[in-house]
Amino acid sequence: MSHNLLVALFAPSSDPPAGAELRRLRNGYSFAPVSHAKAVLSIDPGVWFGGTRDEINSGDFAWMPTPDNAQELIAKWRAGRRYLLAGLTDRRDFPQPGPSLREMMSLPSVGFEDLATMQDAGFDVVDWAGVSGVTNVGLTPAEVEAVRGLDVQSTSFGLIGDPGDAARFAAMLDKLAPEHAPFLPVRVRVLKPRASPAEREGPVSRARRIRAT
Repeated sequence: MSHNLLVALFAPSSDPPAGAELRRLRNGYSFAPVSHAKAVLSIDPGVWFGGTRDEINSGDFAWMPTPDNAQELIAKWRAGRRYLLAGLTDRRDFPQPGPSLREMMSLPSVGFEDLATMQDAGFDVVDWAGVSGVTNVGLTPAEVEAVRGLDVQSTSFGLIGDPGDAARFAAMLDKLAPEHAPFLPVRVRVLKPRASPAEREGPVSRARRIRAT
């Protein structure tokens, strides 16, 4: 995998946003023009929790995560009922906020074997602050039509499947929303939620454990 430099790690405690909900017209603007109607696994925490940023626990998300950040987020995923999303790049000059780029970790260096089994969800496209152009930049109806003219294909996770499509989409957003530019493709990999410890034990195992204590 060429994209193995970790720029973001996210363990959201809510369900992913639906593309159908994101696309609803708000104040004349539409969102998620290339996503399908189902769940969209954007790396932007601003579109989770119904788009209400105050509900986002900053401890659930890290740009340029340190090894300690990574272990905390992995522990949250292990506890159950959370996705774990990794945002990856192949660029060492990736202009994101956070620790020095010299400290950017590669995915294998996180030291968690399950990360090697993460599913490829496709590409998100983010600005310098991590705002997703795929899900969180408002476009006018005419701009949406222009984007659709790119014929970008969505993955089953609601992101962009082809790296060339992601680059073309980013270039168009640079022109449509210059206040956010430059937009950069980020490969998103995902681990789906595990059952909670109680669910993994099951009712019989829980009863045995309670009687044994």
